[in-house]
Amino acid sequence: MPESHLSLPGHQVDSIGANLAKQPDLNIMRRHQVPVYAALLLAVAPAFADEPLKAVVDGTRLILAQGNKLVTVDLTHRYPGTGLTQARLLHRAVKQGASYLLLDAVGYSRFVPGTPPPETGGGHCGGGEERALVWIKLGAHFEHLNSVVVPYLSCWETISAADLEAEGGKNIRAGKDGVSIEISRYGGLLKEGDYEISYSFRSPEFPPEIRLKK
Repeated sequence: MPESHLSLPGHQVDSIGANLAKQPDLNIMRRHQVPVYAALLLAVAPAFADEPLKAVVDGTRLILAQGNKLVTVDLTHRYPGTGLTQARLLHRAVKQGASYLLLDAVGYSRFVPGTPPPETGGGHCGGGEERALVWIKLGAHFEHLNSVVVPYLSCWETISAADLEAEGGKNIRAGKDGVSIEISRYGGLLKEGDYEISYSFRSPEFPPEIRLKK
């Protein structure tokens, strides 16, 4: 049997033909009707999923890199601030060929990075900060399929998160099963009140949900 090669992004499996030439292994696959290449893909895909993923901020854009793959997610007109300063990966999952990411994005309300700092006060929200959960769905080829931005601390949207601020810091800590944040006075399309933002690690295909607390 001639030697063949199977290539995946960032990985290459050599000498597949030599491995399949072992008649007992091939007979086992045939008896159980397991497609040969499907079995090989199942063995290779988890290794690719474990490669480190890097997130770089550029204005209101997120640049994601993994191995030799690169994709840009533009959050303009969805992220309430003028520029991101950092993005921290909270969770990542692979389900049915798609990758689901949840990031904690932080930036300025009004100050534009790269420009002189504003004068004292800087006007409305001049010294403010915008924080949001960013949910991203990537395809099997690392292409951007969908993304959702959910602010949880915002000067422009008049959102506060007392439980985070009371601890003396504002960094979200992901729990075992997901992320849950209680917020107050959610502006924009929702009426004023107390809300809960929740995201389940068991159902990563669904973006963070916002529910009004009773």
